[in-house]
Amino acid sequence: MVNLDPGLARAGVVRRYLAALHAGDTAAIVRLFGPAGEVVSPFLGRVPAPEFFARLAAASRRSDIEVLDVLVSTTAAPRAAAYLRYHWTLRDGAVVVFDCCDVFEFAQESAADGSEPRIRRWGSSTTPLRSAPRSQTTWPSRQAASRRDDRATT
Repeated sequence: MVNLDPGLARAGVVRRYLAALHAGDTAAIVRLFGPAGEVVSPFLGRVPAPEFFARLAAASRRSDIEVLDVLVSTTAAPRAAAYLRYHWTLRDGAVVVFDCCDVFEFAQESAADGSEPRIRRWGSSTTPLRSAPRSQTTWPSRQAASRRDDRATT
C-alpha cells in the first residue's frame, strides 16, 4: 500500500538526508534535491546544492549527526525541519559541536519517477558555529571570497 501522507514522505526524505550527511555521501545528498535545489548558507548565501555540498565535503573530515527530532509542517506548507546535534570534524582535525535546526522546503513536484518529494531549498540555523573563532572554521566569508575574486580579475 502506498503512503499518501506528504508529511511522512517529507520526514523520510529529511531522515535520508541526515543519514547521507552522517555517511559523508555527497552524491546521495544531492540526489534528494530537485534540479533547482539550493542551499541558503549563513556563510555563503544562496548556493546551488551540488556546489554547497561539494564545498562542505572538502572542508570536512567527518560528520557525526545526532538526530534529536524531525518535524513536519502542520499547515499546507511543503516544509520540514530537523533538530540535530552536529559533531563536525574539520579537514584540519578541529572538532566543532553544535545544535542546529535545518529547515527544508520541498518542491511542489515529486522526483522524476514520482516516488518522493524533492528538496527545493535548505537552510540552517548555526548560531553557535557562526560565533566560533575564525580558526575553528574553514569557510571564507562572502566578503573575503569576493575580495579574492576581485583581485583575480584585476
